Amino acid sequence: MKPLDGNSSDKATLVSAVEALKEQFGDCSEEEASIFVADSGLYSEANMARLTEAGVRWVSRVPQTSNTARSTIDLDAPDWRRSADGRMRWYRREVTFTGELEEEGRTERWVVVSTQAAEERAEKTLRRKMDKERKHWESVLRSVASRKFACETDVRGP
Repeated sequence: MKPLDGNSSDKATLVSAVEALKEQFGDCSEEEASIFVADSGLYSEANMARLTEAGVRWVSRVPQTSNTARSTIDLDAPDWRRSADGRMRWYRREVTFTGELEEEGRTERWVVVSTQAAEERAEKTLRRKMDKERKHWESVLRSVASRKFACETDVRGP
């Protein structure tokens, strides 16, 4: 065990902690090998390449802020599978990364999951943002509409 600074970045400290645990557990056979599970704080392409190079097997959630995740998610993909109650759907993708450290590339297996509850939350958030934007522009319009202009040039401004 080692205490870490609470203000330190998860992306920096978690990968080191996982590598230390892997070293502590030593080399195991394929059947006994540990699989490290982490939240999206661990995930970055650099960290995943580092863990793969160290022989660490891992499972993590890819943050939706990742450009690769955004380009991989296909809401209209034909191979979505659905849960029995219809409230969840998912599909699987192989995502290959190539970089300076990876001559042959590294492949990750991604499972993209979408739930009805998450879609409802996203829709609610979008509606709230749209309402806020609409109110802003209505206010601007009221402000402009209530002003008197001497001529068309004054309306258009500089």
